[in-house]
Amino acid sequence: MIRTLAFSFSLLLTASAVAAQSPGPPVVKMKRLSAPAAKIGVPSVAMPFDDFGPAVEGPALQAPPAASAPAKEEAKPVDPQFLQLFQQAQLDRRPSTVLAEWSKPEPLGSADDPELQDPEEPAKIGDEPKAPEAPKEPTMPAGATEPVAPEDVVTEVSSLADALALAEAKEEALAAYASQKAAWDEMVQAHEAAMVEYRAAKEAYDEEFAAYEPPKAAWDAEKKAYDKALASW
Repeated sequence: MIRTLAFSFSLLLTASAVAAQSPGPPVVKMKRLSAPAAKIGVPSVAMPFDDFGPAVEGPALQAPPAASAPAKEEAKPVDPQFLQLFQQAQLDRRPSTVLAEWSKPEPLGSADDPELQDPEEPAKIGDEPKAPEAPKEPTMPAGATEPVAPEDVVTEVSSLADALALAEAKEEALAAYASQKAAWDEMVQAHEAAMVEYRAAKEAYDEEFAAYEPPKAAWDAEKKAYDKALASW
């Protein structure tokens, strides 16, 4: 075993000498002494640091920054009067009092306590009564006018020319008056028939509206009460 160790150290010395002659980074020497070699008296040998391979460059290890201590909140000042009342308070520690408190039933949960329940939503009301639709009164067509009779065509005459012009106007009015008067009479008859229908519809509407007013008034009062209850719900 001693021979084997001596042969190994001789090879190591040879490799160290070759490495020392070759150019390269400066050699950092360190001593490593194995426990068996120390026991048998083998001399220690300086070993080149570069035998373990090239040095690896990297960021230097740094200690993590110390965490800053949280800022302490300033204690709120205590009211001296409240502190004095608290110190003067007398607590009843008698067994009977403690047992009386323990014998009380547990408080109800929020879902079972009737005082903590939300009030019921107000009952909804029915639909608003629909008002009857009033009939529309018929009217004559816009721009409709009764035609002028030929004898009603009158202008001031102060000369012969004025008289001739008046006679010509009367002839033109007479020629168109017959057709215009027939159309006007037909229009008037249609309007009078529409008015008859309107009067009947108006009477029916008045009856329906009279029957509509009481339920509408009741619904308005019910709606007002519902809105008031909903606002306080």
